[in-house]
Amino acid sequence: MHKIPLFPLNTVLFPKGSIPLHVFEDRYKCMIKYCIDSKSPFGVILIRMGSEVGDSATPYDVGTTANIVDVNKIENGRLFITAIGDKVFRIKNLIEKKAFLEANVEFLVDYENTEKDISETMISKLTELITRNHRLLLGLKGEFFQDSKIPTDLFELSYFAPSCLLSIENIELQSLLEESSTKKRLVKSIELLKKNESFLDELLLKRFNLGDSNMN
Repeated sequence: MHKIPLFPLNTVLFPKGSIPLHVFEDRYKCMIKYCIDSKSPFGVILIRMGSEVGDSATPYDVGTTANIVDVNKIENGRLFITAIGDKVFRIKNLIEKKAFLEANVEFLVDYENTEKDISETMISKLTELITRNHRLLLGLKGEFFQDSKIPTDLFELSYFAPSCLLSIENIELQSLLEESSTKKRLVKSIELLKKNESFLDELLLKRFNLGDSNMN
């Protein structure tokens, strides 16, 4: 069992994922100071009920630890930080003794070694979808396509798809995070990427048609 501070947010963080945060509430400034001083992570957890600011929010049970890699202090004691996702955890019980929320958690591991069951066809399909989605996403931003730097490790690959997802609801991302099988996460990622690709295609088409109408 491990005790960690919690940062309930309206976002889902995955292992190896990067998250920028603007920290302005006193309770979270206190939490970040604690993490920096103790060189410990905090847990990013999706909010089930409530809001990020103000009253306490009710979180989901599964989240991801985040290691702080960059801190910038600005006026009024506010902070801009960047953290990187690390380990997936499940809350065993919440602790409300400090200014910020804490929890006793257990770290989750895949319940099966699925590498032998994962075909090259599945991996090829997933990497192709990631590349296409990444290209479409950069196109919407008006940026040139660059190498997606797709991981070769299957565990990391199973959490990589959200880096280029735009249209997927948090509840679907939470479902992906909570899946304890690498193979099932890869299958789910393919489904989400197909859905996301259709959404990005429609956005680009609308933008293209809007551009044509403005020129006429």
